[in-house]
Amino acid sequence: MNDSEAKKEILYIAQEMLKGSIDLIIGCRLIKSLRHQTNISDNEIFVPFIGIDSQTDHYPLGKVRELCDPDYLARVDKEISDFLAFTSEYIRDACRDLIKTLTIDTLQNGEQIVM
Repeated sequence: MNDSEAKKEILYIAQEMLKGSIDLIIGCRLIKSLRHQTNISDNEIFVPFIGIDSQTDHYPLGKVRELCDPDYLARVDKEISDFLAFTSEYIRDACRDLIKTLTIDTLQNGEQIVM
């Protein structure tokens, strides 16, 4: 994946996170991972996503949940719910800032944004 494709994928993920189509924690993990494929991977705009990933990397998400004990999942789901109650607006604000930054960067480079 090249820089342009990675930025478009990140834009898509951030937009879907705002719509509620992609889980906020999973989206942060995806954005954190994809940033390395951009030419702005060290940009401070990614700091919130790196931080959220770091704070939640012990939470089982996706298919790995199938391997977990139901009692453990109940406890973790409560932790996730509490965490998101505290951070969801922060994550959404980070998504909005990221969308703005990447959109401006893309347009300044003369590229089209096609979703």
